[in-house]
Amino acid sequence: MNKGKIKTATTAICIAILLGSSVQANELKPGKFVSTDQSVHTVEIKQAAMNYAKFWNTGKEAYAREALLENFQDMPPPKGRKKGIEGVLKASQNFRKVIPNLHVEVEHLLIYDSFFQLQLCLLFYSHKQVYQHSLS
Repeated sequence: MNKGKIKTATTAICIAILLGSSVQANELKPGKFVSTDQSVHTVEIKQAAMNYAKFWNTGKEAYAREALLENFQDMPPPKGRKKGIEGVLKASQNFRKVIPNLHVEVEHLLIYDSFFQLQLCLLFYSHKQVYQHSLS
């Protein structure tokens, strides 16, 4: 396994439109962290997962490329989305066209063997109302 990179990820995303909240990429920490062990391998996977979260927080392609291997597979990718890193990059670009002030919080991170599940809460602003919509 390449240091700091992962092959496969499962991402569960909850979307919330919130007023007045801001999250910086360097402040991302999982609200809940569960792992089957605390080995060096787990530390590398955790770093990769957090880089993936930083990618969604900032939109910076470098974080996605740092976190994900070339043969990355989103399991399962949303219907209509390209597979692999290019699909993730395009999804972020499209999301940010509609929601340019997008930020994330890491609700939980679960690591098992060489896999991680990252649950993110996507935050963005509305001037008049607060909305909440969940996706799985």
